[in-house]
Amino acid sequence: MTLVIDAAAPAADKAAVWVKLGNVVFRTTTPVESHVRLTLMARPASEEVATAIEGLRPTTFNNPGRRLTWSGRSLTGRVVSVERTGADDGAELVIVFERRPEQTFGHAVRGGSFSTSTGTHTSDEMLRLAVRQLLFGEVGPLGAFSPRSPVRDFLADLPDSGLPDEVHEAAFGLLAAEALNESGLEVHVTRAEMSPPGPGGRRVRLAWTSRDSTGTRAGTAVEVDGVVPPRPPATRRQRAERLARSRRWPPLPGRSST
Repeated sequence: MTLVIDAAAPAADKAAVWVKLGNVVFRTTTPVESHVRLTLMARPASEEVATAIEGLRPTTFNNPGRRLTWSGRSLTGRVVSVERTGADDGAELVIVFERRPEQTFGHAVRGGSFSTSTGTHTSDEMLRLAVRQLLFGEVGPLGAFSPRSPVRDFLADLPDSGLPDEVHEAAFGLLAAEALNESGLEVHVTRAEMSPPGPGGRRVRLAWTSRDSTGTRAGTAVEVDGVVPPRPPATRRQRAERLARSRRWPPLPGRSST
């Protein structure tokens, strides 16, 4: 996935939040929900980003599903409309997003367990192990022959340089929330911190809660903390190998097959 990031977005507006819609990362007002629809208002800092957002507008023959991520939440649906209003100092966009009717904020049921040679792991533990393996290169529950990772390699989508530190950290948090919710569990990311690069890499603190089987937030709170080592640009073969490794973990217990 090639991200289009509004790297020049002003940081002074405390009412704005970072969102990721499709492959575009930008600042907007907090999404306002009405039934199954959410409305976002954005003023991109560059015409490139404004054009990319407008490119998400549905057409008569094409309205693919999209994922909207913000403030630790992530859900799937579709873009209903993107309207531009003229402004002397840049474009203003009003985006209407419709989530899947049966979906709350990434709803899925947590539960079940997975047995390995090292013991029995809950779905939350498997997710934590997978994240640590992805971020810090730790060995998975079955050593070098770990099963399929429930978390895709979202770091591969994150530019390692060229972004202001605040924007880089925001993009990391959005990608993490998106990938964790794609695992099939309902996850709310409560902390996503990534330091500027140091001699050994970037310090990361990532925390989340998962929804339990009753549908409340009083599920499991998980936090990982460590240093993400620098990644050289991946070759085509390395990208293919990462994808193959990500397919060697089974679905998390309780994960829907749809």
